[in-house]
Amino acid sequence: MSELITAIRQAVKGMIKPDLLLGKVKSFDSANSTIEVALNQGSTVDEVTIKSVLNGIDSGILVEPEIGSSVLCGLTDGKIENLTVLVYSEIKNIKIVPSEKIVLRTDDFGGLVKLQELEQNLNTLKIAFETLKAAVATGLTAVGVTPAASGPTGAAAFNTAAAAATINYVPMENQNVQHG
Repeated sequence: MSELITAIRQAVKGMIKPDLLLGKVKSFDSANSTIEVALNQGSTVDEVTIKSVLNGIDSGILVEPEIGSSVLCGLTDGKIENLTVLVYSEIKNIKIVPSEKIVLRTDDFGGLVKLQELEQNLNTLKIAFETLKAAVATGLTAVGVTPAASGPTGAAAFNTAAAAATINYVPMENQNVQHG
């Protein structure tokens, strides 16, 4: 039986000719998710598909190649007007638009942040906490154990010492990886 399967595969393999064409990217049309390709055979084809899902809805994976880079295209139905990019030599942008959500490593972490900005914001909180701790100690030391502890002297000492405890966040969102 395996000899028969092998013989059929060999016969069919000779009949199937992959329609692959190599070319260079001339332009990118973001509105239609297509590119113009100058094929190595000499002709130019516009509206070459670069989107993974052809459903008319803005979902799927869109790979935008660098202008001037090489692409390997396939004829999905044997017609040059239905050329689709299969392989890219250089990628400029990748846009992933799922119909529901993106799951990274099977957990939803609730967003993507830049690590350095997060560390900076946490350090700002740490400094603010230490400043407030010192402000309370300064305020209590300034009034001592007297009736002034609940009056304007204690409040003024605390407010002066705590004035430096401002918390300012820097933007943490990674603009190169968009979500939401």
